[in-house]
Amino acid sequence: MRALVTGGAGYVGSVVVEELVAAGAAQVVVLDDVSKGHAGSVVAPVELVRGDIGDAALVTELCRAHRIDVVVHMAARSLVGESVVRPADYYDKVVVGTGKKAGE
Repeated sequence: MRALVTGGAGYVGSVVVEELVAAGAAQVVVLDDVSKGHAGSVVAPVELVRGDIGDAALVTELCRAHRIDVVVHMAARSLVGESVVRPADYYDKVVVGTGKKAGE
């Protein structure tokens, strides 16, 4: 199995990545903008691609180039207080913005 994990540099995403590797996934690729996650939590043999989940062309290219079988969508914003004040921003980024070009 070849997996793409969005948000794989974050706390929960990095645990998912570790479990996929431990389970014998043939290849794991992480797509993360590293705005909240930590690049250092993604270690070989996992590849870290810095980018936005909203960039449909990038996601498509990663899936094609790595022959991805499954996508685990863990990318999210994680500040509870901010999400209460600006829920539309969180909804747009995590739900609506997935697969849109950055800046759209």
